[in-house]
Amino acid sequence: MRIALVIRRLDPRRGGAEVWTARLVRSLVRARYSVIVVAEEVWGEVPDRVEFQKVRLSSRTGSGRRLEFARKAEQLLESLRPDVIHDQGDGWYFDLLQPHGGTRRRSIEQNLARLPGPIATAKRALLRYLPRYRAFRSLEHRQYIAPPKEGFYIAVSDLVAADFRDHYGIDRRKIRVVYNGVDLNYFNPLATASARGSVRRRLGISAAATVFLLVAVNFRLKGGYQFLEALHRLIRKGQHVVGIVVGRPPGVRVRRFVHRLGLENHVKFVGAVSDPRPFYAAADVYVHPTFSDACSLVVLEAMAMELPVITTQFNGAAALVDRFRTGIVLPDPRDITRLAAAMRTTCSRPWRDIRREAAAAARPFLSWERNFAAIQQLYDECRARQFRAAC
Repeated sequence: MRIALVIRRLDPRRGGAEVWTARLVRSLVRARYSVIVVAEEVWGEVPDRVEFQKVRLSSRTGSGRRLEFARKAEQLLESLRPDVIHDQGDGWYFDLLQPHGGTRRRSIEQNLARLPGPIATAKRALLRYLPRYRAFRSLEHRQYIAPPKEGFYIAVSDLVAADFRDHYGIDRRKIRVVYNGVDLNYFNPLATASARGSVRRRLGISAAATVFLLVAVNFRLKGGYQFLEALHRLIRKGQHVVGIVVGRPPGVRVRRFVHRLGLENHVKFVGAVSDPRPFYAAADVYVHPTFSDACSLVVLEAMAMELPVITTQFNGAAALVDRFRTGIVLPDPRDITRLAAAMRTTCSRPWRDIRREAAAAARPFLSWERNFAAIQQLYDECRARQFRAAC
């Protein structure tokens, strides 16, 4: 079976969608599928038995390039005629559309929600005129309202599936929910247990401290400021706690915030890392008070590493935290009082032990093998539908 994967940039350094798609490419090759990658660029060497079809863009603006990519990808795909077109959210000509970041409308609304009221109101009024958002609306119209090719929609969580229905009126019969998965051999708490002590010693963290971890590239969107404020409140109440933040090095605004709260000795910013597992091993609780996540891969990684999780209802992965009872789901990322209370609850070792056992029991569902098998089943479903249509 010839599978065409459509993604603007296949670069695992960029984020979750790219990491997931790169893993899918490797799995498809191992399963002896014929793979075509339709992209503007691919980072690193293209694996053997993978055909790279480069989409060459001429537009100079971000909004123009976004629409030009979708248009030229359609032209390429019409000439290539693969068996299944699996688009990662960047095009509009597909058999399967899987927007890893969820719907653009939810993302925009949740980004506005974290802004002060007057600023959010002013920005919302501007959205209909800004070229970037006009391009988003044009792309989404072709993806959801008037797609040139009939296909299925893959929701990476029940939260995204509800958005497909509520925001765009997608028929539930065209929606398939497939939660992301992670490599359980890689994210294995037994394999990295020895890193706990060494990381803590290197960062100057005592064995008695309760350590909270946040992994975030977009610090503000993932609730980074709320995380720091809640940590500050726990320290003021005498709790022996430390925060570790993995991601981009802190900017001037974050450093000033840390200084104002007096957290210099209580928060360890380690920057971007190629391997987050030692920091999962060093932590006691993973905290992700996000304003918007379709299905956070880092939350799944934390659960696979058998860490209790605190997140919000605006994270699609929160449904798994609830289902497997591995932590606490908060209703509002802006509510620092509730976040601090949840973090204080997790300072209890017996409480954490129960959630660690629950996370261990959840590991089979979190597996990449389960995720990949579900994608393969959808490929077969697409081919069966095409066969029936041709008869």
